[in-house]
Amino acid sequence: MKNYYSILGVREDASPKEIKAAYRNLMIKWHPDRCHHADAHRRTEEVSLSYSVLSSPESRLTHDIKLREAGLSSKALYFKIRTPCLECQCKGKIKIYSKNKWLRIKKWFGWTIPYKEAMCFDCCGTGWIHKIEER
Repeated sequence: MKNYYSILGVREDASPKEIKAAYRNLMIKWHPDRCHHADAHRRTEEVSLSYSVLSSPESRLTHDIKLREAGLSSKALYFKIRTPCLECQCKGKIKIYSKNKWLRIKKWFGWTIPYKEAMCFDCCGTGWIHKIEER
């Protein structure tokens, strides 16, 4: 399996701008019209294939997974997962009622009773629980 990061000469966590800059520099260096080396045509094909794989986020992810399965990658794959908070029903605040039994009876009858609003600590007031998982 070919490591497209090493063909372009970039790190595995390189940004799309870094990948594009490396692609342009290598295409200028190895283009058959400029370079009369015997491997110039093969090198430009490898560079263009590497760039086409690494420029698309979906194909880059599948390439990273294949590299990791082959044992050629040191990069851990992390995914952000966002789920709605069930503690506060996605509002970010929870209602805290008093423990008084007369207030509980009023609540049971449907009367309005005083409460305090506090920030939900499960979602940090956003209404969504953010997790990072490694795959």
